[in-house]
Amino acid sequence: MTSRIGIYLKGAFHVELDRNATNYLHVYVQLLTLNSESNATHIPTEQINYAENLTSIYTIPIVDASSIDHVRETKRQIVFNVGDAAFAKVHNEKAVLQVQMKTDLNESLPLLFTYDPSPIDKEAGVIYAAIVLIGLYVMIIWEVVHRTFAAMVASTLALAILAAMNEKPTMGELMSWIDVETLLLLFGMMILVAILSETGIFDYLAVYAYKVSNY
Repeated sequence: MTSRIGIYLKGAFHVELDRNATNYLHVYVQLLTLNSESNATHIPTEQINYAENLTSIYTIPIVDASSIDHVRETKRQIVFNVGDAAFAKVHNEKAVLQVQMKTDLNESLPLLFTYDPSPIDKEAGVIYAAIVLIGLYVMIIWEVVHRTFAAMVASTLALAILAAMNEKPTMGELMSWIDVETLLLLFGMMILVAILSETGIFDYLAVYAYKVSNY
């Protein structure tokens, strides 16, 4: 268990930084400290000693009430850092975490809410990605292994790192990462270069460039 918690919301939200929004959803995390007789699965109000706001308020712009049922739902991912002390209290069953969501919208706001108790650490992810990328270039530049095998090693290592960070992608996500248009462009260019190389045009251009450079 880490000191971070990921909140995933899906609803009728505006795009990021929309200055025309008039309604907002405010999300934050509270720590509810319990009495010794409290049960973490059912917590009456009288069994809560006090509530402490652990995080700053994350604000999400909401579409107008008349457009809620007509716009396409968008996703929001929020990662809150609640601190090691709070997680220690939760682990010892002396407190619970509560996600608070408030809105100034006067209508019902349908939301899809999920959470991740151990979201990916983006700072560590950037470091791991840099290590994999540098290792890939080292294997290619110094020809440690064949370039194709180097790419396979790097991609497999990247997937292993994602799995270790509890972010293992599904097969559908893996397929969506493949840029078919770029692959077709590269494939067509390779075919074109292979055909042109048989005509000797590259040899001719190399000799011509050598002659021009001597003038």
